[in-house]
Amino acid sequence: MLGLKAGLASSDYSEYAHEQLPVLIELRRFRSEEIDLVRQIRNEFDICGLPGTEALVEALLRKGSLLVLLDGVDEIPGDRLDAAIAHIKDFVDRYARNRFVLSCRTAFYKNYLHRFSDVLLAEFDDDQISAFVRGWFRSAKDRKQDTAGEMLRNLNTTWSHP
Repeated sequence: MLGLKAGLASSDYSEYAHEQLPVLIELRRFRSEEIDLVRQIRNEFDICGLPGTEALVEALLRKGSLLVLLDGVDEIPGDRLDAAIAHIKDFVDRYARNRFVLSCRTAFYKNYLHRFSDVLLAEFDDDQISAFVRGWFRSAKDRKQDTAGEMLRNLNTTWSHP
């Protein structure tokens, strides 16, 4: 799958060699928004300017073409947690052909989500971050366009300006 690299001409593409399209959903949105993962995915596609997002998202979910990254289950308010966990379980069951990653700073959800495996991640130091980014963006086109270097520069800018 190819994706247009930000800031480049329409003919400059970055190669993405994975089978599933990643979609990041920040669960803290459930503080004020309806608990609806399909709607959140549609919103992400809308932000990217993709046409016909309702049909597109449903087709991708049914086909199993998404890597759904659910970030921050610990940021869901306590009074909405049970409903959010139930919704996540139903969503994962309904669209089981997709892949899912759920992140949380603590393991308090352990008894709620049996289909997920717990993995503890250690923090990367600067050299490990650089190695990871350079390994991820290693295609010939990414090397030619210095995608990894641009990503690292963007990360450094973000870290130095919180």
